[in-house]
Amino acid sequence: MESWLNDEEKVKYIKRFFGEELAMFFLNNQIEVAREFLLNSLDEMREQWIKLHPLSIQLRISKLQKLRIINDVDIFIKILKTAKSWNDLDEVFKFWNKSIPLPQDVILLWDKLTSYRIYFIDSLLSNKLEEWNQINTESTLDEEEVAIMHRLHTINFNMRLKMVEASMNQGNKYIAKKYLQQLKQNMENYSSDLKYEFLLYHGKLIYLTGEIETDMKKKLLKYISSWTHCHTILEKNDLQDTMNVNIRKQISEIASKIVQLSEKNETFAELLIEKTTAFKEINIKNNDLSSIKNALETYTFNHLRICCDMTVTNIKECYFNLAKYCYNRLSRGSNDVQLSKEFIYSILKAMSYGSLEAAHYFPCLLKSEYFHDQETKDIFIKES
Repeated sequence: MESWLNDEEKVKYIKRFFGEELAMFFLNNQIEVAREFLLNSLDEMREQWIKLHPLSIQLRISKLQKLRIINDVDIFIKILKTAKSWNDLDEVFKFWNKSIPLPQDVILLWDKLTSYRIYFIDSLLSNKLEEWNQINTESTLDEEEVAIMHRLHTINFNMRLKMVEASMNQGNKYIAKKYLQQLKQNMENYSSDLKYEFLLYHGKLIYLTGEIETDMKKKLLKYISSWTHCHTILEKNDLQDTMNVNIRKQISEIASKIVQLSEKNETFAELLIEKTTAFKEINIKNNDLSSIKNALETYTFNHLRICCDMTVTNIKECYFNLAKYCYNRLSRGSNDVQLSKEFIYSILKAMSYGSLEAAHYFPCLLKSEYFHDQETKDIFIKES
């Protein structure tokens, strides 16, 4: 590296194409050099943006995400140069909490940004905080400082957890696994609520691994493993309502997926019949496919219904999830009048709580077959 920095031509090259990376490299002890490299990276970004074709939407999105990384490195530099106390970090903490991956974002760029943030928090910012503590004449941290340290731990946890969630949503189990392993290494620093959240995402990762598995036997075993893992968490006595709901949603998703695959894949269906003892939480009376499917469907419905009966902040999502489940079964040919009633009731309840997604389903409520039953009509009139 030193030999490259002494070569003028090579310096021009790395400033142009690796300015942001080199800025991170120099952050620790040469802030002004880091800033110079970052400005070069920004200049290069400006030139590339000007040359982009107006219809190059994906390239523009990618460049904007790259700009987000440059902006973060600039924030790091400003903190190291100007921050004098804990209070100077408040706005940055708020920004980090709000800055999370969106479904359409390139996950690899977010992986890079999150790695930068974690490195900054765990290394450079931690060193800065130690300096402030040494300057403080008191021998112990006051309540405000302890609160900020706790806040920093929570931000660090949430960053990794959001990366796990975003990676799973994009089907990238490798990045998800990387951040879950990082979270596992710091488990002793987390409250019980955060530990349960970590455990839930671990269960989701097992499920995701099953989703992308092509061997039907291995796929079913992954689903069963995720099922067992989630039920183990659900048995805990100190779960918050929101966590309770999220676990039940995951269990319902696993059960629904197993039912759907058993209808589409004969090999999977045969393996499922052999493994019914793994679903000890369900009352399966007969060891035939129809009984197994009915038991799983009933179990899913009951769990989603329980979610709606719990007082949680995301109640509209609970009703919408139940409505989607009912609609999915009705779309697959079910003539169960109870499903029709629950679908209509749940959509209208979700809308009453402000769910815009549920409103998109409102035209589906107007199908004539849903109103052959008088009780269904009464539900529609009462909840409208």
